[in-house]
Amino acid sequence: MLWSIVFVLIIVLFNTKAIAIETKIIKTKSNLFDPILSSNTYIGHIKENERTVEIQPSLYASDADPSNILNGQICGYELSSHKHDDIVDETSENIPFIVELINKQPIIQVKTNINKLDCEIKQSYRLFIRAYDCANNNERRYSERSSLIIIIDDINEFAPIFTHKNYLFKLHQDENCLSCRVEATDDDCSNMNNRVCGYQIQTPNVPFSIDSNGSISITTPLINNTYEFDVVAIDCYSSSLDNNAKTISEPAKVTITVIKSCKPTISGIEGFFLL
Repeated sequence: MLWSIVFVLIIVLFNTKAIAIETKIIKTKSNLFDPILSSNTYIGHIKENERTVEIQPSLYASDADPSNILNGQICGYELSSHKHDDIVDETSENIPFIVELINKQPIIQVKTNINKLDCEIKQSYRLFIRAYDCANNNERRYSERSSLIIIIDDINEFAPIFTHKNYLFKLHQDENCLSCRVEATDDDCSNMNNRVCGYQIQTPNVPFSIDSNGSISITTPLINNTYEFDVVAIDCYSSSLDNNAKTISEPAKVTITVIKSCKPTISGIEGFFLL
């Protein structure tokens, strides 16, 4: 009986030591696998007045190391301007984005010290992203870097602006106003050609019309010596405050001076006979 008890105690002690050794091995086991990102290329979009980037395809990383140890868990993501580690990246601090882990999900956001993005200054960012696991710094492993292009989507923040506040045209009576043309531009970055989509005469009851190119035409015979009226330019895109309304410029003043035609007349010939 005594030998049986001793034998059982030896087995229990041996198993306890084996479990301790196995636990120690698991804790000290090498970090065998690099994290792997879900894609080699990502495209992100963010509006000028927003803070979070929408990414396609979904951004996430996996690690083949056991998930119950730190080596198998993803602890963060890094953005850089270069793909290779041997390039010293002195501009990374100037990247206006950071990757935050929210409920273990990577979210790319605008840094808190950045007020807003400006599409008119920079329309896109070409970056690289990689994931890293939760191992200690000397054992930490990183994924390969994937390409990340973030496109800044414009909001319609600028109204059209006329090239001049005042336009003066002179024309002879009974002539068409071929040179009567106004012009406005739009500085929003989505408007690559700075164009506007239309013009309107705001002053009622004037004998002129204006087309989408800003050319002014005469609609009825001109009687007065001078005409003055206001015109506005109409944006191609809806207002950022009201999607149903187009942005309209401040008015420009148009002055058209009519040079009367001089028709020769014969006078003072009473008493003369024509031969």
